[in-house]
Amino acid sequence: MTGGRGRRGRRRALEREITAIWAETLGRDSVGPHESFVELGGNSIHAMKIISRVEELIDAELSIRVLLETRTVAGMTDHVDRMLAEEHDA
Repeated sequence: MTGGRGRRGRRRALEREITAIWAETLGRDSVGPHESFVELGGNSIHAMKIISRVEELIDAELSIRVLLETRTVAGMTDHVDRMLAEEHDA
């Protein structure tokens, strides 16, 4: 039971960090978890910067496809959280 709470807490912290990266990169005061990257004005340069910073955050490589397919902070966080959980379980 504690493991679930720990993972939820880790996921919330991860989402906060990813949100901050998106907001800073896109020049916004805030970004909602379900706002679309494209609708926020994101372009290929923004995408590369976001991916690079998230890679530094998690110390793992990501494809730019992750951002393009997940499209939101929440989607990216879910993907990264699952990826990290799989690495941890391996």
